[in-house]
Amino acid sequence: MSFIISLIILLFGLLGSSVEAFPEFAHLVDQDCSFCHLDPNGSGPRNPVGQFFDENDFEFPEDFDPETFMAKANLVTQSHSFTGDIRVAYIKTSQVSHRDQETAGCISCHSSVDTFLLMKSEVAVHARVSDKVQVTLSHNLGNPFDAFGRVEIISDRLWIRIGQFQLPFALRQDDHNILVRNGYDLGSNKRDLGLEIIGNYKNLFFNSAVFNGNRNTLADRNQHKGLLTTIGGEFTFIRGGISHLLDKLEVRGEAISAAFLIANISKLSVELECDFKAQNGFKSLVSAGYYVGAKYRLTPGFSVSGRYEAFDPDGRVKGDLEQRIITFARYRFAKNASFEIYYWGNIENNNRDDNKNRRLNGVDQVILMSSFWF
Repeated sequence: MSFIISLIILLFGLLGSSVEAFPEFAHLVDQDCSFCHLDPNGSGPRNPVGQFFDENDFEFPEDFDPETFMAKANLVTQSHSFTGDIRVAYIKTSQVSHRDQETAGCISCHSSVDTFLLMKSEVAVHARVSDKVQVTLSHNLGNPFDAFGRVEIISDRLWIRIGQFQLPFALRQDDHNILVRNGYDLGSNKRDLGLEIIGNYKNLFFNSAVFNGNRNTLADRNQHKGLLTTIGGEFTFIRGGISHLLDKLEVRGEAISAAFLIANISKLSVELECDFKAQNGFKSLVSAGYYVGAKYRLTPGFSVSGRYEAFDPDGRVKGDLEQRIITFARYRFAKNASFEIYYWGNIENNNRDDNKNRRLNGVDQVILMSSFWF
């Protein structure tokens, strides 16, 4: 185990992190995320420009004119589109206990048995009601369900989204197992009802959302209601900002803040996020977490990555620190298909109190993933 951890730490300085989102592409073409994606926040299905970018190995011809291209694409683009991503994972754990038949779940992907499962498979329908209005219904074949309408107020600059969606906290992450996201109940497998304003101006970007509190259940339990604001900018090769969440729980309130940045240098992308949480005022700091990672694209179809993440639910409680190291490689072997391999090293906390039933107890796992999208 110690040899494996040492090897991963050595690789970590060379490898990368964000598995689904590719913020370096926005920097590469000097555009915001809406240039290639239907969602102005980035990630998810691409618009015709993004599809063209993907099909041409993430490059544009020297004479590429996006306005002319979009004008032609709009003439043939249907008002409705259907997208999907079928992802099948095989999880192999370093310790298999037939006495404890715990299978992988959406919270931590911890498993005590080897298993196949659908992971983050998604089908979605997008409808363009008019030039300014789009509607999206997306089902994750699990808990997450997106259902929202999006209105473009100012062309390529300001949007409003209303419905059920993932709250836009700090760095956009589609990996629902990141420790700090789960700790704050903000993972990408969580959805909430509300209204979001999304905008950008020159090198600045922002979004602000008010949400209703349906993050965990379909019924309103009068908790997790609040406001969320993120603001940041892009300066040369660095994109960074801050995010702040006011979250009203059933019996108390919380304030969660994060500072984040992404540095893009050629094919290398490095990202960092630090999170802090306080209950009933900033004088009562009870939680802190962070993650740091990097990704390197060896070729347009092959990338490698690594990430270290830590979450401390309460700095005053001994033995509750959770840590994980992840390495990842992705190879796109066909136009609409890829193969991925993950190694998850859950670092055991020697001060851990077994009576508190901590999720991460040092059990490592290898995840083999196949993905087919359309």
